[in-house]
Formats: sequence, C-alpha cells, structure tokens
Amino acid sequence: MSAPMIYCWDIETKKYSYSFEAQIDPLETELAGHDVYCGLPVNGTYSEPLKPKKGYEVIWSDKKENWINKKIENDEPEPYEPTELEKAYEELWKAKKTLSDTDYRTLKYVDGLYTEEEYAPYKEERAQLRQAVRDAQAKVDELEGK
Repeated sequence: MSAPMIYCWDIETKKYSYSFEAQIDPLETELAGHDVYCGLPVNGTYSEPLKPKKGYEVIWSDKKENWINKKIENDEPEPYEPTELEKAYEELWKAKKTLSDTDYRTLKYVDGLYTEEEYAPYKEERAQLRQAVRDAQAKVDELEGK
C-alpha cells in the first residue's frame, strides 16, 4: 500500500501550492504495530484539490474545509493612456528632434560643402519641419490654456 498524498496551500493566498507523500512515523509505527504517518502540516490536507476551471484558481476554503474554485480577479492595471497634453508634447518633441537631426546639412551648406542647388531640397524640408514645430507648439499652448 502506498503512502497517502498530502496537498498543501499557500498560507497567505490559500492557493494550491504542492503535494508530497506522507512520511511514516517510525516510533509510532513500532508502538502500534502498523504504519502510522506523521501529522499534517497546518496548510495541508489529504483531500485532493479540484481540477481548475478556466478563469478560476483552486484555493483552500477554511469554512468548508475543502478545495473550491475561485474566479480569478484581474489584478493587472489598465494600460496607461496619455492625456491630450502629453500627446501634444510628444508630437512637439518629435518635431524638434526631427528638425535638429537635419542641422548637420545646414552646417555642411554653411561650410560650403553643398551648392545652393544641392541644399535647396533640404532647405524646403527644414522649412516644413519648422512649421511642424510651430504647429505642435501652438497645440501645446492651446491645451495649456496659454
């Protein structure tokens, strides 16, 4: 005959944690003349846990002195949704970054490494980027009530 299984739960959450075979108490077994098993831990039972249902977790119920399926509560916070002002600031920072990323072309033009014709498309692009910065700044100002 195999040893009985002991099923344990987490003391704080009462969730099923682990199981193990009961151990024979050698002294009590010798005195009784038959197998006597060590006592149960405070968080253990001989009752086999339920099979968890989808969306539920198996926990120990002290009131019922048995396993129950408890609906899993969603502990995850809702994903952060930025405010309109935060979105406007992000748009402004991106526009400023994109403009500053093209500064090297202007420096090359100033240093004479681009001709007027070579620099013309970059000049137009930077004009559009400056307008994007102004538009983004206006949106931020509007949302801040300036």
